[in-house]
Amino acid sequence: NNKKHMIKLHYFIGIAAFMAVAAQAAVVYQSDFTGSTLASAGMVQGGSSSGGSWAVDGTKLQGVGGGNARSHVFTSGAWQSTDGFTLDVTFFVSSANNTRHEFAIVESTVNPSGASGFLGGQQAGYGLGFASAGSAVGNGLQFNTGSSTTLLSSDQGNTTHAASETMSITVTGSTWSYSLNDAAATTGLFTFDTSKSYKFIAYAHRNGNSNFQNITLTAIPEPGTYALLAGLTGLVYVMLRRRR
Repeated sequence: NNKKHMIKLHYFIGIAAFMAVAAQAAVVYQSDFTGSTLASAGMVQGGSSSGGSWAVDGTKLQGVGGGNARSHVFTSGAWQSTDGFTLDVTFFVSSANNTRHEFAIVESTVNPSGASGFLGGQQAGYGLGFASAGSAVGNGLQFNTGSSTTLLSSDQGNTTHAASETMSITVTGSTWSYSLNDAAATTGLFTFDTSKSYKFIAYAHRNGNSNFQNITLTAIPEPGTYALLAGLTGLVYVMLRRRR
């Protein structure tokens, strides 16, 4: 009898441990670009013009091309989370001749050309992101409805060019927040469609002046996961009490 109780106890402890891991925010995409190709980093070259492109050189996702070179790059995968996402990036934008630099999470069906940026540009698609230089709407966190772009906030100020910087953006069905270089987060309320699937996208005009050293996209876990975890934890507690 005691043996049966112990087997059950271990079983429930195992389930609780599994749920504890599952309840943690799930990283759906992460790369520090240690490979040598876009494919090795799970990235795809998007539309381009004037010789713009992107490449992976073992340490970063590097924009390629001088002069008026411009292009998009995005993840080959897309993900859906009913509770939203957190996007963390480490990026660099040169102060020299850079006219536009944007990154965002965008609806998976969007595949823009290289002629204009995602945020406030002609190649609009549903999503949310940050423009660090030259956006038609303004620098800062921006929301694109698929037909128009709204500047949600420029409270974090401008990026510091010619230096690596970090950005963290979180979006849920009803809120947004972002932080530049670990500053206290700027937050706000709005409605965001979490039923869509999203991918990471970046755009640069004068590509050779931009790069990304790290990109992490994290799906926020559903509240129901925490409720199930709490229930299982309680069940384990009861089993322990009975065993004693």
